[in-house]
This record gives sequence, structure tokens and C-alpha cells, in this order.
Amino acid sequence: MEIHLPVQLEKATEMLMQELPKRSQNVLERRFGLKGGKRATLDAIGKTYSITRERVRQIENDCFNKLRKSEAYKKMGQVFQIITTSIQQKGGVVAESTLVRYLSVSAPHENHAHFLLALAHPFKRATENEQFYHRWYLEDQARSGVEQALATTAKEIRVANRVFQKDEVLAMLARNAAHLPTDARTTDALEAYLALSKEIGSNNFGEWGPSDSALIRPRGMRDMAYLVLKREGKPLHFLKTAELIGTQITKRPVHAQTVHNELIKDSRFVLVGRGTYGLKEWGYEPGIVRDVIARVLKGAALTKEEIMQRVLETRQVKENTVVINLQNKNYFKKLPDGRYTSIV
Repeated sequence: MEIHLPVQLEKATEMLMQELPKRSQNVLERRFGLKGGKRATLDAIGKTYSITRERVRQIENDCFNKLRKSEAYKKMGQVFQIITTSIQQKGGVVAESTLVRYLSVSAPHENHAHFLLALAHPFKRATENEQFYHRWYLEDQARSGVEQALATTAKEIRVANRVFQKDEVLAMLARNAAHLPTDARTTDALEAYLALSKEIGSNNFGEWGPSDSALIRPRGMRDMAYLVLKREGKPLHFLKTAELIGTQITKRPVHAQTVHNELIKDSRFVLVGRGTYGLKEWGYEPGIVRDVIARVLKGAALTKEEIMQRVLETRQVKENTVVINLQNKNYFKKLPDGRYTSIV
């Protein structure tokens, strides 16, 4: 949703700056990067004018107070009202990145958007913390209500220990936001709230879950391989795993041997066939075929066919490989009735 203003952002800031003395203009222009540069720190500006950072902050506050009483500010009333309405339509609380994106057609205008938001009285800014990103809002009660709903939703998602579809997350959030006014629980508002949370995220497949989960934001080839296997739901050859990582998850070059090395080193993966790996959580256990047979026969005597069936459920090997291993008399014994037992 792009916010259409009656005046360009640069023109709006230019009109406002004309109300200030030259040095005050320079301080604000550097502080907010209004001339196309990076935003300068209080210390950097203070060194330029040989004043303290506290004095720079005071100048900034004095400038804002003067601008809010100016004729140029009054002429910006329609601009601020449009922004206010847009925030209200998104439930009254909007992530800073989202709001600036709505206001700015292109990156060079972002600093002008930051300046106007900081100047206007209706808008309040909450700085980011461990749970939420920078956000702008209109009323304290609305912000606390939305944050409470998001925190509860994030906790439920983590406890569930699985990924969700977006509509499931929205339904969960709507339930936890039942205490908010009806117009703060629209689909548009709920979707906007999700952008506030650092604890809830989505992956390339449109699945949602804890933002620090390997299934949502994989870090490195191991996590990417885990996500691919989890989605496929079956063992894959490492070449296929590498191919899917490259086509579905990352734009970076993916080297098959690197993926193979990571599969070998990570205990989440189990070799189940020649170059083929499955997930340990699926019931696969590490070890060679002989180890698998020993586990199958633990505390039991089984026929060759029964052993074959159980081994092939966890290993992609030829039947003859199982037969050869059963003939190892150091580990297995064939009973008179034809069944086999483990002797280790």
C-alpha cells in the first residue's frame, strides 16, 4: 500500500527548513541525512561546531518546537492527516520499515520520511528491543495491546514446535488480539502487526514459525539441508539436496561437496544409502548395516524376511547386503528354526 501525499517529501522538508536559521538547517539536514548522505551522529555534528552532543540535541529539539509553530507546519496538516489515517488502517501500530516504504517511492526519500515522522506530533516512535522492531504508533494503549497479542502468539508458535501457514498464524493472532477494537483486527492490520515481531518469521516457502528456527531462517548449509529434507519428507542424495538448496533457498553458489561435508558432520542427518541422507528425527539411527540388524534383533529372534523388512525401512541397501551381514557368525546366529538372533 503506497501512501500518496499531496506534496513530495523533499518539497515538504524544503518548505519547513526555510523557517529556520542557516545553522539550524544544517544541523537537521545532517542529523536526518536530508541532503542525500548518511545520518550524522550527535558527536559528529558537535565536533563540526565545537559544541557538546547535548547542545546538538537541544538545538534539534528547539528546531522542532519552532517548526511546529510555523506556518509551513500548518500547511502540512493534510500530509500528516493522510499518514495518520494510513497508520489507523493498519491497526494503529506500524513497523518503521513498513511505514517508510509506504511513504517513500525510492530509497533517497527515506530520510525525508523519517524527518517528517519525527517532527509531527500525532506520531510516536518505539525503539526496537528483543521482541519488536522500530515502530510508529498513535496511542500507547493500542501499542501495548498489539505487542501483548504478538508476544502471546509467538509463545504459542514456539510451543507448537512446527511450521504454520500464514492463515493459521493470522487466525491465532486474531484470537489473541480479541481485546482490541474491531477495526484493529482486520486482515490488513493483522498482517501489518506480523512485521513488528522479531520472534515470528517466514521462510522462502511461505511457512511461518519462530524466527530463530532452522526451518524459518536457516543459517549455513547445514540448516538449509535440514529445511530441504524436512520439506521433502524423505531421504535425498546429497547431490539432489544441493540442487534444491540452490533453487529454493539461496542465490549464493551451492557446492555439492560442501553440502555433503555438512551432512556428514551434523548429527541431525543419518546416512541411509550410498550418498543418501535422512533425518535422525524420522527414526533413522547412525551406523552400518550390521549395527542396524543388531538393533532390530535386540531382545528378539526374527526370520530373514522380517529382518529384511525392518532394515529396508531405515536403510536404502540391496537385500543381498543384509543377507551377507547375517552370515557374520561373530555377530549373528541362525537358530534351528531358521530365525536369527544377535550374539553381541
